[in-house]
Amino acid sequence: QEVLPGRLPQPGPGVLAAGYGTGLLTLLGFGLTPLLQLQQVSPLRILRRELTPPPPSTFLAYALSLTSLLLLLWYFTGQLWMTIVITLAGAGSLMAVSFGIQAALRALDRRISGRPLALSLRLVFKRIIAQRSQTAAQLLAFSLTLLAMAIVLVIRTDLLDRWQQDLPQETPNYFALNIQPDLVEPYREFLSSHAISSSALYPVVRGRLVQINGADVYEAVPEGAQGHNAINRELSLTWADRLPDKNRLLSGNWWAAGSTQGLSLEESVAQALGIKRGDLLTLRVSGRDIEARVTSIRAVQWESFKPNFYMILPQGALEGLPVSWLNSFHLDTPDKRLANQLITQLPTLTLLDLDAVIRQLRHMLEQSIVAVEAILGALLFGGLLVLASVVESGMDQRLKEGALLRSLGASRRQLTAIQAGEFLVLGIVSGVIAAAGTELCSFWLNTRVFELGWQPVWWLWPTLPLAGALVIGGAGWLGTRRVVLQSPSRILREG
Repeated sequence: QEVLPGRLPQPGPGVLAAGYGTGLLTLLGFGLTPLLQLQQVSPLRILRRELTPPPPSTFLAYALSLTSLLLLLWYFTGQLWMTIVITLAGAGSLMAVSFGIQAALRALDRRISGRPLALSLRLVFKRIIAQRSQTAAQLLAFSLTLLAMAIVLVIRTDLLDRWQQDLPQETPNYFALNIQPDLVEPYREFLSSHAISSSALYPVVRGRLVQINGADVYEAVPEGAQGHNAINRELSLTWADRLPDKNRLLSGNWWAAGSTQGLSLEESVAQALGIKRGDLLTLRVSGRDIEARVTSIRAVQWESFKPNFYMILPQGALEGLPVSWLNSFHLDTPDKRLANQLITQLPTLTLLDLDAVIRQLRHMLEQSIVAVEAILGALLFGGLLVLASVVESGMDQRLKEGALLRSLGASRRQLTAIQAGEFLVLGIVSGVIAAAGTELCSFWLNTRVFELGWQPVWWLWPTLPLAGALVIGGAGWLGTRRVVLQSPSRILREG
């Protein structure tokens, strides 16, 4: 409520159609195949209680499911290539994990053969190994659910904390904007007199990109880039005689001091707008058109908290245009009062408190994570429903096996241990797989995506197997209690 706007837009028919369409497509993709199999079930099979359903067409089931996933991903991302990449990467990962689980089950079968084990434990392992495909599917489903929940728990606040810890000690936490030319010297004197660590002062000229190589910018850029901020708003332009700190040239050369020709462009904007070195850009500044040819492409370290710019030109190219100045500086917590003193002495400048921005970001992140956790809770509930359906579909066989074991002298305690132990083992193994997957994802996200340091999360290894054992083991035990409570003689007579 504190973050969302006061008035939200009303839902239109398109939103309702998207919701209903998503549900219907999901239902058809994953539920149509077993419904079609009912055509092959004869009344005689029902009367004889031959309730095992006919094997579904594997090709049809996978084809419908994959098609529905592709269509939904394509609709919600709006990117066909991204959809294909996500699907192939996900399918490859799932196949690799599935093959790994199958290999582990085969190794377990060889390991326990001929070993002296308790009867209950041996029967648990035999049941798990005998149903390898079903076991692998269940382990995969629950491992992915636990993995997703664990990643959210690990990443949510730890990521922001670690990012702040990795910042250098004197990283700027204030930006000073709109410093007018006549206030530059008083501003410098204030920073110097109070020994405040700051970045260089940069001139700022506001301008808009209107043409590329003589063509209107909206016609010159790729179709997917027409909504890019660089062409839909005014940009902050600056001049510099040398390459700014935390910038790196990727191609081209920097101009000589005193030059009036050239333009250096940031790499992400160049890639998004399809601009190359040598292209001629037209910038409109205060009603005046300025032409500049791109002479270099550079990489910018945006997370340095120092002033950075999409476009930099020589001073001579922007001379005589309205200009203000920009700067960033660092204040320790005890010195925060100096910010108020600065505003009092120079009331026309604007101060941006980055610490307040980060606090607001943390608050918004926590709110969004609550929503994600709710979705993951729904996924876990859906996984438990799948587990219940799996248990129910094999209940006849479980009842017969339980009755046979009871008739051969097995106690209720042993039968309970066999039924609950199967799901207890599945829960523990799912937790171990989820812990390993979470560590791998955390390592990749921290080192490759966010470029931060990585530390193993040791509490995952006992927590996730225990959570899996409690949730999956408890749900499995509740679902199979009938096997223990039913009368063996009645089951054998009906069988």
